Amino acid sequence: MTARPRNALAVPGVPSALEELVHGRVPTDLLCPFPAQDPADAGLGDEAVGDLRSVFDGRVPAEGEPVDDLVGPLARAGLLHPGAPVSAGGRDLSPYNVFRLVTAAAEVSVPAGLLLAIHNGIGAPAYLRLAPEGPLRAFLEERLAAGAVTAMADTEPAGASNRGRTTKAGPSYDGRGYVLDGHKLYIGNGPIAEVIAVTATLEGRNRILFVDARDAGTEVLSRLEFMGFKGFPNGELAFAAAPVPAERLLPEDDDPWLSAQRAAVLARGRVHVVAGPSLAVARGCLRWATEYLTRRRVDGVVLTDYPQVRGMLAECAADTYALETAARWAMLGDAGGRRVNLVPEQVAAKDITSMAAWRVAERTLTLMAGEGFETAAGKAARGAVPAPVERLFRDARGTRVAGGTEVLLRMRLAANFALTYFAPDLGAPDALSDAPAAEPPAGLSGRNRAHWVELTGQARAFAESCRAAAAGPRSGPTADGHALSLLGELAEELVTAALVLARAAGEPGSQDLADVFCEAAWHRVAAARRQLRNPSGADHAAVVASLLERSW
Repeated sequence: MTARPRNALAVPGVPSALEELVHGRVPTDLLCPFPAQDPADAGLGDEAVGDLRSVFDGRVPAEGEPVDDLVGPLARAGLLHPGAPVSAGGRDLSPYNVFRLVTAAAEVSVPAGLLLAIHNGIGAPAYLRLAPEGPLRAFLEERLAAGAVTAMADTEPAGASNRGRTTKAGPSYDGRGYVLDGHKLYIGNGPIAEVIAVTATLEGRNRILFVDARDAGTEVLSRLEFMGFKGFPNGELAFAAAPVPAERLLPEDDDPWLSAQRAAVLARGRVHVVAGPSLAVARGCLRWATEYLTRRRVDGVVLTDYPQVRGMLAECAADTYALETAARWAMLGDAGGRRVNLVPEQVAAKDITSMAAWRVAERTLTLMAGEGFETAAGKAARGAVPAPVERLFRDARGTRVAGGTEVLLRMRLAANFALTYFAPDLGAPDALSDAPAAEPPAGLSGRNRAHWVELTGQARAFAESCRAAAAGPRSGPTADGHALSLLGELAEELVTAALVLARAAGEPGSQDLADVFCEAAWHRVAAARRQLRNPSGADHAAVVASLLERSW
């Protein structure tokens, strides 16, 4: 294993697929055979999904109506926090089955899926395993057993990109705890949360304190409304001398910004929050696009007989397959006790899955034309099939915003992960691998074997690009943010192609899907590499300066 500097996503001695690609290697042994859910565990998940659909039967609000009233029925069925112990009102389900439930809920109602995703992915259930035996764990389990929905309050009006938090925690007057003061914005589940994990600056460090919303000092200032996710409870919160007992401070390693424990929770949490709804959106679009294209005719010819239409629909299916593949790896890659560091791929999964869903939604809207742009209510009013594609399109756009925009996250993936393996200022050695390229895994079709060979060449070229970029600044005003974003995009495309091909190697029926995905991915990779080689010479600063001088 090549020596490397510490970064926020790496685990010394434990490989990750993305890390191997940064070194210029395609990790065949790590990815093959591709992980699958244990049949017995899958059976538990199937049962839970069936129960979830029974809970939703007749209870799902129309778009725009709050989904708040689903909390009680879900809690009574043990499905509000199904991964929690039975003693805490859950079903002790595996993380992947929780992800399946989030996706199944979002297939019925994206806002309902988000409610479950926030609660289970970054709310109190996600932190149970970090809470030691004692008062904090007892408090969280007691509130969960009572059916409390939870949230995490991190983003502030100044934005989530600032490293510090203006929300402050200080010692209480009696010395037995803390008082919390601050303002939070864009808080999923915020308006209905009964327990809130709040990030705050305490003694110069960013820490998490668990607030009981029933106590004094916590106020919901507003319930926000977005262009998508209609009915999802998202809010603006204020804390004014909110009391927090000392035992409700989450114990963490001594890190001023983000501890390794919390980073792991947030990385997996984003898979719930973004990948679950994204997969639901993609599946819904694929379903409605297929239904439309098989019933519509142009001059007597069914639309699926047109090559261009077939190509777009095939790419929708391939992107949905890739999205599902990335989520499966992010949740199951370390199943069976395998020593795999999934955090880099879990972080990348946010963009991988949301961008795939967006491509599917955009193509679907194009394929369905006016019937895609028209609202479901408008179609129902005139007796047409009420396909909710317009809503899915808006929700797909929301997944690209949730958890950070792709440009910012790609820059961080490159600067804080990929480039650190070559960065001279960190004392990093030349991490470019000289190992021979791995042979394509058995089970791939001829075309997919060719894609694997292309992948090995692209991985080498990517590592060389990272080495070249590491010589320059990775942050600050002199950093080339556009180049960093392109490197992050390349990392995401390459790891997705590797995952798709590895999965297809064990699935004879998926060869065509993998082929379609990879063919499109290489076009996106070529476009990104072109921009890296030929950066824009346009004077963006002059344009911005003229805009700032203009009176609007």
